[in-house]
Amino acid sequence: MQKHISEFQNYHADIRVISFTPIEQLKTYQKNISGQFYLYSDTDRKFYHAMGLKRAGFFHIFHPKTIFQYTKYAIQGKKIQSTQEDVYQLGGDFIVNSAGELVYVFRGERPDDRPTPKEMLKVLASLD
Repeated sequence: MQKHISEFQNYHADIRVISFTPIEQLKTYQKNISGQFYLYSDTDRKFYHAMGLKRAGFFHIFHPKTIFQYTKYAIQGKKIQSTQEDVYQLGGDFIVNSAGELVYVFRGERPDDRPTPKEMLKVLASLD
């Protein structure tokens, strides 16, 4: 996503990251994104529930595609951090237009299930 920041900025898009992690624990993450995204903490998961995001079952979390993705990261030498967060909480990606209307909804089925930045940029291009 960070590689595509300038492309999102071309559409005057504000990227907002919403996590259920307490804000104190997000400070390290915030340093890594260096102010490129707005960062919010939703510890009560009100936003998650409002957007219809669900928790996954065991076999969704430990799906072969997910295991393959993490194996690939390990082979590439990427650090896989252990977490104390709820690994069963699924994420999503949404686009809201300038009128405040929800125009794109993607609800993940697994932790590795996300739209590509190019898919989201295509949606933004269609709004112009």
